[in-house]
Amino acid sequence: MMLPLLFTSVVAQEMSPKHFWHTLTTEASPETIWNIWTDVEHWQDWDTGLQSARLDGPFELGQTGELISDKGRKVKFSISEFEAGKSYAFTMKLPLGRFTVRRTLSMEAGKTAFTHDVQFTGFSGGFFGRVLGKDYMKQLPGALENIRELAEGSNSSLSRG
Repeated sequence: MMLPLLFTSVVAQEMSPKHFWHTLTTEASPETIWNIWTDVEHWQDWDTGLQSARLDGPFELGQTGELISDKGRKVKFSISEFEAGKSYAFTMKLPLGRFTVRRTLSMEAGKTAFTHDVQFTGFSGGFFGRVLGKDYMKQLPGALENIRELAEGSNSSLSRG
């Protein structure tokens, strides 16, 4: 499977707990995936690593929110990149670093490809990648499969337009 053009330079890199990604394809429309991705209050429906998530306002660049992990850790995040209907990233501050999740949509052979790219950066990126990244790396394929199942479900309340 070919990765979206945006990630072609990433393919040459080796995945590690500090930087990893996963892509799936679906018959569902890009709009359906986008609606699931931007419905922050329902992220825990497909992301088993979350208890809850909330956004403090509209889904747009600079907006802030809070996640509560499955282990009860609260962390604030902000939407750090945004291209409506195509991609966004949200970033969480870490001591001496950052944790960024980038989500990107593309079309491949008439199907919707959706990618989650996770990266720990900064001075502490390697440390947090080792401490937190390994678990996230294991959970990522299942989370994307959950999204695909929601998107392809005919009665999904999350696939509203």
